[in-house]
This record gives sequence, C-alpha cells and structure tokens, in this order.
Amino acid sequence: MAKTIESLRRFPTKEEILFQDHIVDTYFYKKTRKKNKNLKYSLKKVLFLAVPAAVATAALALILTFFHEHYASFLKTKVAKSRVILLFKNGSVNNEAVRRLEFRGNARGSSMITHDAIVFNNPKKYGWADMAVNFRFPIDMNGREILFSVKGRTGGERIDLILRDGASRSARINGLCMASGWRTETINLDGIKNDVDLSSITQLRLESAYTGESADKIDSPIDLTVYVKDLQLTKRGKDS
Repeated sequence: MAKTIESLRRFPTKEEILFQDHIVDTYFYKKTRKKNKNLKYSLKKVLFLAVPAAVATAALALILTFFHEHYASFLKTKVAKSRVILLFKNGSVNNEAVRRLEFRGNARGSSMITHDAIVFNNPKKYGWADMAVNFRFPIDMNGREILFSVKGRTGGERIDLILRDGASRSARINGLCMASGWRTETINLDGIKNDVDLSSITQLRLESAYTGESADKIDSPIDLTVYVKDLQLTKRGKDS
C-alpha cells in the first residue's frame, strides 16, 4: 500500500499540471509582450529620427534649388549688362558666362589651355576638329562683336568661326587666315543676323578642315596649330 501511494506521487496531480501550465503561459506571455514593447519602441525611435532627417533633406533641396535659380538669374543679368563679356583671358575660362570649353574631333587630346592662350590643334589634313565654347545660358549678341587675339604656328592656317542659337541653327564665318604673329580679330555679326537668332546664342566655336557645312573645302596644312587669347564679346559704341 505504501509503495502504491509512493508510485502515485511520482505523477503530478491535475492541480499541479494546471499550476505549471499557468506559470509557463504567464512567463512566455510576459516575454513576448516585452519583445513587442521593445519592437514598438525601436520603430518609434526610427520614425523619430527619420522624419526630421527627411524634412531637413527636403528643406535643403528647396534651398539649393532656390539659390541655384536665383544665382543663375543674377549671372544672366550681370553678363547681359556687361559691355565686355570675357570668355577667356590669362589662361582662365570665365565660368560666369561659359559652362564648358571643349575640344572635339581631331582636336581632342592634342589641344590644350596654357597659362595665357588656347592651343587649338588639328593634326590631320581635312580631318574635322573644333573648339567649342558652350555658354552657361543663351547670350544676346545683338549689337556685339567677337574680339580675340590669334596667330598660327607657321602662318597661313585657316579656320572657320561658327555661332549656334537656341534652336540649333548655325551660322558660319568662313576662312579666317592666320598670321605667324599675334593679330587682333574683330568679327562683326551683322552679316549672319538672318541665319541665326542673335538674341539667343548658345555656342561659339572654331573649326578647321572640311565639315560638310562650309561652302569651300579648306586646305588646312597637316598639324594645324592656332593660338587664341583674350576671347571676348564686346558691345559696339560707347552708349550701346
């Protein structure tokens, strides 16, 4: 009888089972609830940090856009009112008016900007090469002339000067012949005012050799080298 009672004691009673189940349920419920609480806290923390950061980023973008637009408008007005618009001088490109100066075609890799001049080179006879001055914004060239100093390495080199407007129409001034010493060229634009919109010029470029646009094939010597400095746009007359 004592052994039977002892054996029965090895098995938990119904009350003991229920009590153990209650402890387990309570323990795991609290653990799960704690995790959920930590997760909610983490999400709140992330939102607390992310929302101000997003607002600050958006505000900064608006400020930068506002500044960029007004600065561009300021530069455009400043350039338009200038009697002389410098494009290149003393080895520096005027970034207030020029977005980019680039060498293209055969001029790429062999042309350069030195401390005082642009060295425009075309090493291939009849090969296309140009130096393009892309303006930051369209420039009104009505009443203006293009003025620059130029020379050839040997003399006799010939280049074309081209203007392009906002509608991508181009006008060409053919056959500028170089001397071996520095010479100042003043280009009057009245002759091309019917070919392009002079109030909206977006690019000025120098070209050498035949491109298909020129009326005459230019017999450029092999390894044409032209030096350009003090490139500017000037208003005609004192009161212009």
